[in-house]
Amino acid sequence: MFYVEWLRARNALRILAIVLGVLFLVTAIVRLFMPTNLEGNHYIHYEMGASGTHSSTVHLRDGATQTTILDSSGDRVVIVDHGWRGKHITVSGPGVEVDRRANVHIGSVRVKTFPGTNGGEVSVNTDEPIPLAALLVGPGIVGIIIATILGGALGKENRNHLEIAWTKPVSREAMALGMFGVDVVAIVAAMLMAFVMEVAGIALFELPRIEVDATAIAVVLLAVFGVLAFYALCNAATSSLRGGGGMKAVVWLAAIFVPLLSAAALVPILIFKIVGIIFGALALLDPLAYLSTHVSDSGQVASGAVPGVFGYSVLSAPIPERALVLLVLTVLFFALSVLQWRRLEA
Repeated sequence: MFYVEWLRARNALRILAIVLGVLFLVTAIVRLFMPTNLEGNHYIHYEMGASGTHSSTVHLRDGATQTTILDSSGDRVVIVDHGWRGKHITVSGPGVEVDRRANVHIGSVRVKTFPGTNGGEVSVNTDEPIPLAALLVGPGIVGIIIATILGGALGKENRNHLEIAWTKPVSREAMALGMFGVDVVAIVAAMLMAFVMEVAGIALFELPRIEVDATAIAVVLLAVFGVLAFYALCNAATSSLRGGGGMKAVVWLAAIFVPLLSAAALVPILIFKIVGIIFGALALLDPLAYLSTHVSDSGQVASGAVPGVFGYSVLSAPIPERALVLLVLTVLFFALSVLQWRRLEA
């Protein structure tokens, strides 16, 4: 009964699997042909053989290898190699110039700088835990792409199969919900595929440590419900149309620019404040506005966050609350889709 929708979902997942497989293969090839630069062994051996440099290597009790390099100027490099668990590198001495702006954290790599009266110190750790929220960015993007492709299922049915759909021995509500169910399973499967491939790609370089805290379940639900709410919004916007590809483009533009225009309320001019309030209210219906990663679970609003409407801001709400609102929006958009589809005539 939902065979056509199942074919659409299957084809989308098949193409995604091919794309992810190619990306993984490219990553594996890069890892295969760049082991020296990535592991830093070339740099260690070069420094150990330089004139005026003293080096020593010891094996620690936990199985790690510690290499210490001391040059004639007093600069010291200490490299603790934990194998697949990454490295911890410390560079210190009078010749080390540091900049606070050099403090970065990308994936499992964290760089910290410590200025001092006699030089500075730079610490590089390649085994930092990766926040689960950071790992869900890629799967979230993949999920939204698949949601856009599969979104508008009822509009596609209107264009090609509406007369046949009304003759099936099932209610219109059950048929619509069945098609939604097929697509929801496919979207969640696509996000899971992207997550597994992402972790596998990182593992080619070193085994990742995923930071899972008390908000982990809420973070996962936020990502999943955000993508599903966007899928449901695409259906609500196209369920009364024949096709709806152009309308999905409008949905994308609105989802991107509505939160941006709501920031006009920050400008101390009356007309801008009015525009900001209007678009701020519309942002409450925008699933993408709830997926900001710049707000902590305690509700601390980052600089430049979208202002709230009637005391509520989608960007300042705690993660569990945002996930709950996205679930409500998903149900609301699905209901609007079914109600519009019921009123169509073949």
